[in-house]
Amino acid sequence: MGYRNSLAQRCKNISSSGKKPLTGWSDVPSQSLQVATPDLDVAYQNLFAGRGKKPRLKKKLAAQSFSLPQPKIKSVSGQTCVFIPKYKTWIPMKMHREFPDGAKFGAATISKTASGRDFVSIVTKFNTKEKILSTHDGIVGVDLNIKHIVLSDGEKIQVPRTLETLESRKRRLQKKMQRQRDMQKSEKRSNNYEKTRFRLAKLHERIRFQREDYLHKLALNIYRKNQVVAMETLNVKGHDEKTEDWQSQLRFSHGEDLLR
Repeated sequence: MGYRNSLAQRCKNISSSGKKPLTGWSDVPSQSLQVATPDLDVAYQNLFAGRGKKPRLKKKLAAQSFSLPQPKIKSVSGQTCVFIPKYKTWIPMKMHREFPDGAKFGAATISKTASGRDFVSIVTKFNTKEKILSTHDGIVGVDLNIKHIVLSDGEKIQVPRTLETLESRKRRLQKKMQRQRDMQKSEKRSNNYEKTRFRLAKLHERIRFQREDYLHKLALNIYRKNQVVAMETLNVKGHDEKTEDWQSQLRFSHGEDLLR
């Protein structure tokens, strides 16, 4: 009979392994390790149930993130700061928007992109009466194409040309990085390869930010003109990512009034 280690026992083993930590564990807060353990458990449950793929280790040069279940946030000399265990100091952060009055802080996720930018996402709980109401009672259908977004009322929305320009620039950088990789004789990456990789990571981030900003504004505009939005379900290669981003933005604006 195989040995089965429960989730509670694994969390206990992590907290009690401080005397002889594994490589790199001593630099990580113990609370973050205990939060990652249930996430890994859920990932394997989704794998065995056929709902997801096998979890993969994060690459050091790719996006990294960890969670703090009980973040400490306060104002230091007029600057909003967050405290991260193991750093032993308050780290100033640039606020996207101020916290609402009476907000209660939940878990915080600290992430680092492949381009080297750090972000802090904090769960807040607060009461608000602000609502975004639709001014029309219409129903509209959305058809996604490669270059256009067509609505059922005949309106055709052109994808911004800036995204097409950035996509072509991305392809050139990918080919350049592949040539540099093929020319190397050792496993160690050259400085020119790392510079190209960093430029490509920044370009990926720029494309993602522009696409999300465009889709968010467009989804909000459609929501204000219609009460119900209907979309088709497609499974076309290379089309899934854009479709998923678009559906997530519409679902954020419409909630239950999005039909697929």
